[in-house]
Amino acid sequence: MMTNTHDGNMLIFGIPDEVKKALKKKTKPERFDSLFALTFALDSHDYWMMDNECWEEGDEMDQAIKGLAKAWKTTLKSTDAELGGAFARADAHAHMPSRHTRR
Repeated sequence: MMTNTHDGNMLIFGIPDEVKKALKKKTKPERFDSLFALTFALDSHDYWMMDNECWEEGDEMDQAIKGLAKAWKTTLKSTDAELGGAFARADAHAHMPSRHTRR
């Protein structure tokens, strides 16, 4: 996949809207799934982290990641049952690629 700085910038600019969409889902399990999918996609195709013009403290990337983290913190205040059972808490992290082991 060929990408450039503009692609990285556009992806970063879109993160806050995607987080808002995730948080507007009707049920807590749907919100969890949506945040999980967004986070997985951002981690799986991580070119945008290196190739953008929004990387300084307080810039759009900083704000977008802080917004995503806040959404996760809010979502994970729910119980396992509220989030859809054991998968939500115990297994979700096992499906996320690790930055330290995948390359």
